Amino acid sequence: MRTIDATSAKNRFGELIEACRAGPVAVRRHGRVVAYVVAPHEFGTGGLELQLGAALRAAGARYATLFGSVSRGSAGPESDVDIAVSLGRPMTTAQRVDLIGRLAEVAGRAVDLIDLETAGGLVFARAMQGRELLCDAAGTRQRLIARLLRAEEDRRVSAIAARGARAGLFR
Repeated sequence: MRTIDATSAKNRFGELIEACRAGPVAVRRHGRVVAYVVAPHEFGTGGLELQLGAALRAAGARYATLFGSVSRGSAGPESDVDIAVSLGRPMTTAQRVDLIGRLAEVAGRAVDLIDLETAGGLVFARAMQGRELLCDAAGTRQRLIARLLRAEEDRRVSAIAARGARAGLFR
């Protein structure tokens, strides 16, 4: 980790910003580290995740994950926040619109909201691989994972049957 003094950081701010792209920079004043400067991709989303989790809990969510570019730390300035949510039952349109508004206000970005109770296929699988924001009970997580595993097994069986049909095994 590179270390610079506070006066240099103030007088050569551009160089400080460039240096933090290579890794964290410690800023010293009177011999003590008073600050660290890190690039946005190294900062993480811990604060955002806590705020989103609190907003989701207040809205009655039972389980939620953050997935996509924000969770990976590779979001650009125009990226949206991908959040998957279970309310324990399918969301109504009004609930969906309200929740998107609340979460966008917290995140300061557009929100792409996935309802885990109705989602399927690849988007459901990707959402379940995301970073957990909220889990009211282990049973909720287990129910969703079991649904994911059943869907994956169904997909595998269908693929095997399709290969068999193409090979002419079912005549």
